[in-house]
Amino acid sequence: MTSSLTRNNAEIFPGTKSFSKINKVLDVPDLIDVQKESFDWFTKKGLTDLFEEISPIEDNQGQNSRFSLKFVDHDFEAPNFSEEDCRSQEKTFDAS
Repeated sequence: MTSSLTRNNAEIFPGTKSFSKINKVLDVPDLIDVQKESFDWFTKKGLTDLFEEISPIEDNQGQNSRFSLKFVDHDFEAPNFSEEDCRSQEKTFDAS
């Protein structure tokens, strides 16, 4: 028994043979799901962990330190314009 996909290919390419053993087309999984989950974790927890690990940054470690930089929090804002508006009007895709 051939699937409709195989039958259509046989009609388009006469003389070809299909060696498939699956009669139906399989559903395509969400191939970038792992990347999306990883980015979501990074924006919610990963950056906080990183900031805690590297903070504070001091100009001269020890007793003579004059300046210290500490990362307290992070925030992601919505962009000012949509991607389509930026492309059509040649604007910068930013969130200020």
